[in-house]
Amino acid sequence: MNKLEQTTQELLEAGYTIEEIKAAFEEVIEQAKQSNTDRETDN
Repeated sequence: MNKLEQTTQELLEAGYTIEEIKAAFEEVIEQAKQSNTDRETDN
């Protein structure tokens, strides 16, 4: 099991829905993309 699968399983066991987990991961991905874009702009 990879880290993403492990984290997802832990969140499901903690009572989060798959929809909540998916939304949270999508938000983190968007933030990472923005952060990466900001870094590229700074260079």
